Amino acid sequence: MIKQKSEEAVSAIVIENIINDLVEQKVKVITTGDILKILNRASAAEAGEEVVCQIARELENHEALLAEKPGKIYVNAGEFFNGKEFLIVPDALEIENNILIPGHRFVPFMNKALFPSEVTLKEAGAKKPQSSRTFTGSAEDIIHYHLLMGAETLFDFFAAEADENIAQARSSANPTLKLAVLDMKKFYSETQFSEGDAIAVKVVDYQNGAFEFHLENGKSRNQTKCSQYREAMEKSLAEVTENLLPGAPIIEQIACALVNAPKLLKNPMMSLDEILLTDPVFDIAIDQDISTLVKRTEDDDAMCSCGHDHSHDHEHCDCGHDHSHDHEHCDCGHDHSSDLPENVTIGSGETGSLEEMLAKLYPMLNLVELDAVLLDNFKNHDLDFNSFYARAFGETDLKFVDGMQEACFFNALEERFEEMLENYPREYDKETAGLRSMIVEFTMERCSLLAGLAELADELTIQPELFENLAEVVILLDESLKLVNAPAALGEEFDFEEFRRGVEDALEKGEEALTALRGVLDGND
Repeated sequence: MIKQKSEEAVSAIVIENIINDLVEQKVKVITTGDILKILNRASAAEAGEEVVCQIARELENHEALLAEKPGKIYVNAGEFFNGKEFLIVPDALEIENNILIPGHRFVPFMNKALFPSEVTLKEAGAKKPQSSRTFTGSAEDIIHYHLLMGAETLFDFFAAEADENIAQARSSANPTLKLAVLDMKKFYSETQFSEGDAIAVKVVDYQNGAFEFHLENGKSRNQTKCSQYREAMEKSLAEVTENLLPGAPIIEQIACALVNAPKLLKNPMMSLDEILLTDPVFDIAIDQDISTLVKRTEDDDAMCSCGHDHSHDHEHCDCGHDHSHDHEHCDCGHDHSSDLPENVTIGSGETGSLEEMLAKLYPMLNLVELDAVLLDNFKNHDLDFNSFYARAFGETDLKFVDGMQEACFFNALEERFEEMLENYPREYDKETAGLRSMIVEFTMERCSLLAGLAELADELTIQPELFENLAEVVILLDESLKLVNAPAALGEEFDFEEFRRGVEDALEKGEEALTALRGVLDGND
């Protein structure tokens, strides 16, 4: 049995050890409540918000667990997937060449640390697994077998498969690539395998990537049952992409959808490729940092066959695609964006760092000021993300370009929240907290006033010097925030009193600037 912990302070190591013990005991479902009980906390309220968040972080980052309800409920991946089944439907290229390309097909169902070419696949009843061999083909033909792994990793993956792939990628827009595949010649021949037939794959050992399979005759896949299966999978994925894990990597989204609908892994009727790459209701939205699934909406009717939304005011070339997006190149020097299939879209909104997205979506508040709002909430023991968001952005409806940008923004914002909560130096923040609160209060007033002015921009005439006066104050206060946001870094010789006087003087001038602008707004009434 696991010894219960009664210490008031809980370290990450203690929580990690508890989770490790539960995983080793093959506990199938692990919740934050389970950990709290072992820690002798009767409830989340008794434990405190910080401990609950710490538990959630450790559960989220544990390699053996998959999220069912992120932050609350997790499943032991091996215990969940072992014995479950899924379908793979080889296509014409694979059948003609007597191969099966592992690609992304097995990845959701095996240990994250394993490489696709490391899978062991054995026909049911056979003594030996399928052997592997090398297959060479064009990137155009091969790429779609790997898309669900994340397009941003594709050429890193191909580079790891064979050294010559790097040189090929540098010399051609559609390079010839070499990769390891499974040899299916004997099986295809003996079963007279043809297009439409499938292989039903059973997870034998999730941890070691071991699978067995048998023939699933195409005639047995009833159209009505296939439609019902697709509907169930899409329903579960919609919940994941919109509520549970928006903006997460595709494989994580798929695993979460399956965990929330385990019946999909019993007598499966369709493959992931058929659901997500053939007439899908989800787009694979690609940014330089991540690939994620985004459910299409009625607004997507404006999209042409390239998948791009032409309703946005961007410059387009003759093909109709917005080439203004600045995608990064992998180490091989190849531009991945040029190799994307037509059913894959590139997010058209800014989805880089949180600072870059904030500048586009809410330019009146910069990252330094956003951090100050966060820290001020933490100082007041307000550890709720929704409370922070409401305070920072008020009732402003952020104008996201697309679902990809929205998902990336909230993911980055929540990561910032968690990171700063974990590292908040409360013991160093006694003197600086008061000054920060004063600056934050001024900043919130400024944002509110600027929002009001923006609504009446067409009706108002404002002297430029009024904004210039405010801008000078904001620059001074932002420099001050850089210091008070990192109180642990201030040395013992730091002259805090002189610093306080400087901040108070700047706030006084700032209030004068706001008063002048309020006069313009009030005069319009």
